[in-house]
Amino acid sequence: METRMKAFLFASLVLVMSCSVAPIQESHMHADQSQESDKLLPGEVMYYGHRRVSADGRVMLTMQPDGNLVLYYFDQALWSSGTFGKFSAHATLQTDGNLIIKEPDGSEVFTSGTWGDQYAGAELVVQNDGNLVLYKNGLALWATGTHVPENSPNELQSCFQGNVWACDVEQKIVELTNAHRAGLNLPSLRVNAELSFAAGVWSGELAGTKTVNHDGFPDQRNDSIQSQFPGSPVRVAAENVAEGSMQSNASQVAESLTRNWWNSVEHKNNMLSNNSWVGIGVVVRGRTVYATQLFAR
Repeated sequence: METRMKAFLFASLVLVMSCSVAPIQESHMHADQSQESDKLLPGEVMYYGHRRVSADGRVMLTMQPDGNLVLYYFDQALWSSGTFGKFSAHATLQTDGNLIIKEPDGSEVFTSGTWGDQYAGAELVVQNDGNLVLYKNGLALWATGTHVPENSPNELQSCFQGNVWACDVEQKIVELTNAHRAGLNLPSLRVNAELSFAAGVWSGELAGTKTVNHDGFPDQRNDSIQSQFPGSPVRVAAENVAEGSMQSNASQVAESLTRNWWNSVEHKNNMLSNNSWVGIGVVVRGRTVYATQLFAR
């Protein structure tokens, strides 16, 4: 698994943090500088792997390797172009306002049928409400007519459950943490599946109780690992946890979490410790993000 229509607004992420230390495939992807935007602008092209993401990070338009252009709410497909099987196809919002999908040989396999003077210069917007809309001067000219489902505000969404947004936050936190370590000539932390599982379980506990704490640390985290990976030698050495408000896309949330941990002495010490492994668990409950970062030697 978070209506802006035309403006790209980011609110600051307010964090409640805590930390603790235990006792001693070939992708052929094209560069896309705009994929964290919620807009596809006139003349822009989406190749395999390119995406546009709603302001709140919950809705994503992505060009899949099978040639299908799909609008997702987290891991749930809301709409598609129906062009699966057209491998290596790419989508273009033409300057005349027509959204088309073409195969490498130039054959057209999808069109929105929105060409002409009245559509020229229109922009395609991925909205928070799950609708994909073509706008010109504030007027909606074409839309998929889709909407996000009415989920309970208490429903939990996580990477382990296939929540793409949460997975993106976790990956970005690892990248940013290792970038800080690299700046001090420290080796990169390696992602560990056992730690990631335990971190996800604990973030789920925090989301369930709407609190941020280290209850049961480290025994409860180690018990989670053993329940899923019997006999694992991994033992948790340190933990950072945080709660934040999901008011921006995945990268923005990850940057805010990492920055605030970095600006806290205790959290920073954990991030720069002599541990070799890291696991991140991010769980979303309504508009609140719960994150756990576990470390091990």
